[in-house]
Amino acid sequence: MKKLILSIFFLSSLALYGQQKTTKDSFTVKIQELEGDINHDGYPDKIVLTMDTANTETPIKTQVFLSKPNGKLRLALSSTTMVEPHFPLPNFAIENGQIHILADIAGGHADYKFRCRNGNFELIYLEKGTWDGKNTTTETQFNLLTGLKTEQVKALGSEESIQERKTTIKSIPYRYCKSSINLMPLHLGSIKLLSQAEKK
Repeated sequence: MKKLILSIFFLSSLALYGQQKTTKDSFTVKIQELEGDINHDGYPDKIVLTMDTANTETPIKTQVFLSKPNGKLRLALSSTTMVEPHFPLPNFAIENGQIHILADIAGGHADYKFRCRNGNFELIYLEKGTWDGKNTTTETQFNLLTGLKTEQVKALGSEESIQERKTTIKSIPYRYCKSSINLMPLHLGSIKLLSQAEKK
């Protein structure tokens, strides 16, 4: 009986390992690859997005590699749930040592900015732009470094503000984070996205 249980456990473990290996090795289609100094150490780091086309849901793997002084890359982040597999896909960029992610959201677009500090990826800025379907657009900016939220209402096609309001914030309400980007796989340090009060 013990031998039978051990055999079943061994076969189950082997099958699970085979599935994990297949999943790991099946992200073969490269979507985007870019280089830049993310952690400000003077060495080029790398972001790679790959797709698993063998899976009917076509999941996307996001990987961030940080360079060592010897030139080798160290995997700092790997997630298959960060980017949702629907089109258009988010666009990644590295600017001024920050990771920028431009993604579609309901009724508009959003620009996320992350910084790498002490080995953590922290969301420091979010800008959201929406159109009311008529004559105005609204730009909402969350600066988590200054704790300031700015809302600007503009006439369609104009850069002049019709209305502007600034308020202090401690976190970003979850409704502003809904997009093709799932922020939770990132280690956000002391920055929180959703307070207990906002969950209710």
